[in-house]
Amino acid sequence: MPLDEELANTLRYYFVHQPVKRAYVFGSVARGEATSQSDIDVLVEFDKGATLFDQARMSWQLEDCLHRKVDVIAESGLSHHIRPFIYRDRILVYEK
Repeated sequence: MPLDEELANTLRYYFVHQPVKRAYVFGSVARGEATSQSDIDVLVEFDKGATLFDQARMSWQLEDCLHRKVDVIAESGLSHHIRPFIYRDRILVYEK
């Protein structure tokens, strides 16, 4: 099942104004298995100079906007053990 276009457009618009090179949705939302209770998992490749505060702020702002829990994960912080599982189903939603 394809990614919900309204969600993809909202994320695209949001990330235009953020210190982000690329953003992907992964997990149950990307696989089309999400329920109304599912969180939204977002993998982000940050611009140089972005901070941990930027990452936390994005989670809070997206949660306010989408009315769902949002986990923003920095690509640079992924362990090599979990990376293949995230890469397997990620969907690009924004690229500078």
